[in-house]
Amino acid sequence: MRGPPGRLWRRDDLEQLAAHLRGGPQPLGTRGDLIELHKRITGMFATLNDGLGEMYTQKAEADRKALSARMDALEGRGEPDGRRAAHRTGAVLRDSFAKVLAKDTAARRRSRGSG
Repeated sequence: MRGPPGRLWRRDDLEQLAAHLRGGPQPLGTRGDLIELHKRITGMFATLNDGLGEMYTQKAEADRKALSARMDALEGRGEPDGRRAAHRTGAVLRDSFAKVLAKDTAARRRSRGSG
């Protein structure tokens, strides 16, 4: 039943299927009916796709708001300690940078004096 690559059905398979659907004592539908059914199915999938995209967008927005609220609550709860920690961290960083700069300056002076 497989046709050339990229095609699921061979032409004669499709013709046989169409004849079966449209012919016989109780045909399932005419060509126009099948075309209309195809259009309706295609429209339903397009609507479904749009609806799913909108649903995921709304969920992502709700998740962002919940996460933001949670972060705000955590920051608000720990604010006094957070300020102390930031102050201590700032002092440690300032001292570390001062030491690095002092070493670098001393190394540059030595290299200029010996060069």
